[in-house]
Amino acid sequence: MKKFYIFAMALVVSAFAIAADPAYVEIELTGATGGSSSVYLYEDNGYTNAYESGADVEKFMSFSNSKSVLLYGLVDSYKCEDVVTNNLDGQVLGFATNQVDANYTLKFIDLEGRTLKLYDLVTNTETVITDGGTYDFTVEAAQVGRHQINDRFVINYVAPVVVTTVTTNAYGFASFSYTEDLKLATAGAKLYTGAISGEALDMTEVDYVKAGEGVIVKGAANTTYNLVAGTGSSVYGANALIASANWTAATEDAYFLVGNEFKKYTGTEAVPAGKAYLIYTTTGGANPAPARIVMRFNTTTSVENVETEAVQPVKFIENGEIFIRRGNEVYNLQGQLVK
Repeated sequence: MKKFYIFAMALVVSAFAIAADPAYVEIELTGATGGSSSVYLYEDNGYTNAYESGADVEKFMSFSNSKSVLLYGLVDSYKCEDVVTNNLDGQVLGFATNQVDANYTLKFIDLEGRTLKLYDLVTNTETVITDGGTYDFTVEAAQVGRHQINDRFVINYVAPVVVTTVTTNAYGFASFSYTEDLKLATAGAKLYTGAISGEALDMTEVDYVKAGEGVIVKGAANTTYNLVAGTGSSVYGANALIASANWTAATEDAYFLVGNEFKKYTGTEAVPAGKAYLIYTTTGGANPAPARIVMRFNTTTSVENVETEAVQPVKFIENGEIFIRRGNEVYNLQGQLVK
């Protein structure tokens, strides 16, 4: 409530401009073993949904102990403890897990004004925010350990129109392309472009599908994900993944995604619509095209790729958690690089 009294005075001054029943609520995040953090949401027609210094107040992103959590509102690129806007509809909330808990609770405090609802994009459930009410949720095991999750909770969410879908294979991968910019509307998947390096495809994560570009979708096995119109902030560099619409000849050294790798194409049919493929360019026959090209993801997201290194892994326990040391790098059991 640290900012509420100042805000209340602002309401008096600008009452003529405020929409009926402007809302206010404090939302508090608590881990199962303790540790809490709050975000304060205000509506005032004197402001916009863009970041405004002096009204929107950035969150101090610091953990004091292993049980500490963080809750904040996303305003442009800022993570805010106080969010002041003319309309809270569509306001995204982000949070950071602590080092020990998978179970958390959101509590709604001092609710005023119009009805607000909290939407969980992971469970696809909507909860009416009531004063003193709570919402319990769980994160995946891989998200325990001070992970920032910014794509789960939205205030007064209105689902965008689904443009198309993509379904992963038994390994959790799919190649994809489209004729317009798209964004994933279903949580749990990530998008990647790729650059050929020898017999590997080095993957770079991006936050949207650029029109006319090929990408790899990485998610759960045999799962369908929705895509909606929209763009992102990622800058597409050199990308070896080619949209199926650009297919020109079946005689090229083309590769299709098969399982968890790309295999050389020996058929004559065109690439299926909405997919992506690779072309391997040889140099005067000195480097013949390989039979397969493997995907190599950044080591910060997967320990699988460092398993091929000569350095032997060593497991150890620190603060009750199991880690894997390989060379100078340390990973958790989910394969994520620990810094």
